[in-house]
Order: sequence, then C-alpha cells, then structure tokens
Amino acid sequence: MGTKIGRNEPCPCGSGKKYKFCCGAGVPGANVIRFPGASGGDCDGNDDDFQRYQAYVESGQAERDGNVSFMEFMGKPNAATNASKTLQEAMREQSFSSQEEMETFMERHVQERNNRPIEDFQGLSPKQMSDLINAKSIADLDNIVTIRMEYLEEEAAKAPLMRVLIFVLSMYRDNGGSLEITKSGNYKRALVKRVAEDVLTKEYASRTVLNEPEVQQLFLVHEFLLDKDLISDSKTRSTLTPEGEAYTLDFDIGREWMSLLDYLLYERDWQLDHSGLGEPNPLYDIIQNGAVFSLFLLSKQRNKAFADTSIYHDFATAFPAITGNRPYIDIDIPQILHSTWFLYFFCQDMGLASRGHLDAPIAAEEARVYRTTPLFKKAFIWKL
Repeated sequence: MGTKIGRNEPCPCGSGKKYKFCCGAGVPGANVIRFPGASGGDCDGNDDDFQRYQAYVESGQAERDGNVSFMEFMGKPNAATNASKTLQEAMREQSFSSQEEMETFMERHVQERNNRPIEDFQGLSPKQMSDLINAKSIADLDNIVTIRMEYLEEEAAKAPLMRVLIFVLSMYRDNGGSLEITKSGNYKRALVKRVAEDVLTKEYASRTVLNEPEVQQLFLVHEFLLDKDLISDSKTRSTLTPEGEAYTLDFDIGREWMSLLDYLLYERDWQLDHSGLGEPNPLYDIIQNGAVFSLFLLSKQRNKAFADTSIYHDFATAFPAITGNRPYIDIDIPQILHSTWFLYFFCQDMGLASRGHLDAPIAAEEARVYRTTPLFKKAFIWKL
C-alpha cells in the first residue's frame, strides 16, 4: 500500500499546487484524468471513444471540420479548446522561416493572451488569476495587492482572532507558560467562558458556550499555535515551547496578523473545520482557493453596505466549478457556503468585514448585510 499523501503536501503530479487543490480536491481522485485503460477510474470504457476519434483524425475529417479536438468531438469543448483554436487561426496568417521563429511567435501569442484582461475575471488577466490561485503567501502577490503595515498596527488588534490570540498568550504567561486542557485536547471550560464573555463579548452576547469547538476563534487560535509549534499539548496540559516563549516576548501585532492571514489562506485546510459535517466537500476547497479573488471582489464594496450574496455571482462566474452544473431546487448551497465561510467566518474573524447585526441568527436578513472595515479599506492596496 502506498504512503498516504497529506492534503497540504505538493501534489505528486508535478503541478506545483497543494494536493488538496489539485488531484486531491474533493473526493480522492476527483481531479485525476486517467489514461485510457486505467483501472478503477472514471474513464473506464473510454477506449472506444479514443479509437473513434483516432479514426476520425486519420480519415482527414477532423481537419476538414476545422481541426476538431477530442473534447469537441465528445461534445465537451473547454477553455483549452478555444485557446488552441485562437492560436491556430493566428498562425494561419503567419509565414515562418524556421521552427524557432514559429515557437517564438507561439510563445509571444500565449503571453499576450495570458496578460489580457478577462471580463469573467473582473478585469484580471489569466496570469494574474493564476498568481492569485497559486501563491503560497500574500507577499507573493505584491504585483497585485500590498498590505500597508502601518495601518495594521492601528486596526489589526481589533480583529476577533487577534483579540483571542493576544488573550490566550497572556493566559500562558500568567500561568507559568502552561494551561490545563481536557482529555479531548481542548482548553478547559473556564478559559472558554472567559474568551466568550470577556474577549468576544459582542460576538457571543446571546449564546451559551460550553467547550472550545463552539468558539470558532478560540479553536482556530489553538490550532494555529499547535501548527506553528508554539505550544505542545500533552494529555492534560498545553505548554509554550521555547519558540512559543520567544514568540510572546517578541510579539508584533501587524506581523502576527499577517502570519494569521497566511495561515488561514494557505496553510489551514478549511475542510478540517467541517470534518464533522459529513463527507469532504470540494466546494470548501474552491472557496479557499479563490479567497484572495473574493477579497478583490470585496474591495469593490468598500464604501457601502452590501448583501452577503452580492459578490457570489462574480465569484461563481470566475470559478464556475463551484456550481458543479447541478441545480439546487430550494436553496443555493454553493452561495450559502461561500457567504458563510468566506464572509461570516474568514472576513469577520480577520477583521476585514463586519456583519450588520452580530446577535441575529446567521440566516436572518439583518445578519446578511456586511460592511468592509477600516482595516480592510486602509491596509489593502490593490494595484489593478
């Protein structure tokens, strides 16, 4: 039996993407295109299709019909099909004296197409969209967006996740670098209650919480400290590591807010936060993969109140896979998931957007109106 591939490890296909965003997205093997004859895959039984296409090409009919690709032959043309046809048409108008000249033309053509703004991408080019999706840190996107650190010092400490992080670190310091935890590895109820009542007063004013997983921000902070090796948990206690002790002494609000941002965008697997909700859902990966694009869409709402559905249409246009071409009869599940996990959790927890009425049920109309925060307006500079 082969070694199991971690969802955050590089995909073995060589794409450079994380496994969860490539061949491991959704259910195992969902994004793998198998060769004809491969056993156990979705393409079983497709050998006849390839053979029919091969005969079609060899007869010359494919060329007479306009160089029909296999996907067109199957009635499923895609973006690659259209790009290939555009290149073929451009090459027909050229005369090349050498293969090198032809390859140079093709390379320039592809670069020009990749740098051309696309309406479905809200004016971003394919190259910019690729950069957004494949970045490993927000710092990798300095040609698209920069974050002004001077404004982080002013505003970042107001973000719910930062408030909880600062409080929890103070609790470690005040208790000799160690805190009691439950048998299940969660912080004790007394600490959970203090976070809910003293730190996240507005967010949890009308709720009664009993354990750590019920306070999303505390749960994420605990996971962040563990994943960064800043704490070490035993069966009964959670203790600052030497790195954690140094971290508390050299704590910088702006820098650590950036560290949390990168952690949520690029390191934290959003599927983990929904592991109790049934089978892994590929929609979560799409939402996380496109989170920076959603932030770009959010920048267009910066001076007004907006409904939680207002950016979803543009997101779904750029990421059509989120709809899955499956109609939802009563409710739009992809839209609800995007609004809930991007706006309600990610943006609110990071202090980038605030909800109209924090104490209203999430499904209530008054709870579905958002505004961008001063942190988002001042710190994020989009170069587009």
